[in-house]
Amino acid sequence: MPLKTVTVHGTLAEPDGTPASAARIVAKLSAYETDNGVVVPDQVTEISNNSGAFTLQLWPNARGTRGTKYLIDVFHGIRKLLSTSIVVPDVDYEIQFDDIINAAPYPPINAAQEALAEVQAAAVDVLNNRNIAQQAAIDAEVAAGAAQAAGLIFPDILAGLSEVPDGSYFSVPSIEDDEYLILYRNEAGTAVEIKRYPSQTFVDESVQLTYANRVYVDTVIAANLIILTQESA
Repeated sequence: MPLKTVTVHGTLAEPDGTPASAARIVAKLSAYETDNGVVVPDQVTEISNNSGAFTLQLWPNARGTRGTKYLIDVFHGIRKLLSTSIVVPDVDYEIQFDDIINAAPYPPINAAQEALAEVQAAAVDVLNNRNIAQQAAIDAEVAAGAAQAAGLIFPDILAGLSEVPDGSYFSVPSIEDDEYLILYRNEAGTAVEIKRYPSQTFVDESVQLTYANRVYVDTVIAANLIILTQESA
């Protein structure tokens, strides 16, 4: 996954108001950071154009955990023209350099808070997986009921093809333990597989596993909350 950056535009001028062309802008990250496993570059350098304008592609400090900022030094020849700092927000639009000069850093996130955030994200995944398993069970029941009502469950594919007209659907019991039915469509005498439905045993096991994961996640969240409470006391 590519590292996110935000476009920062600015314009430099000499003390007398003339454009500071060919000035070197150095943006140095104040501390080591990673973003989704990618190491953030610790320094970005650009040169201003003839009108003193420049553009920096900078990683958003708001995405970090260490309360970082960019230390900005601007050199015109051997002379330092500017020394300041900026904090880049996590936005999806271009921003102006002057708007973020000397902004307060975002508060750092300690290890416990970072772990808590990760566990909470895992909890969302667990709940989503449970919902998927439950929906699969509902789909299987609906499909089985519809097929039985229409008399379209056959012992094998050949039997289904011989009984249903071209373009119609039929189901055949699956030989797999974790599956119940396989839905086919008769296309000019050929059985085209459409969907497989899970068995009740598979759904029950999936829900039980999801519940166990949820219990584990709840336990870890509780432990992290205790840590956070102790640290803030």
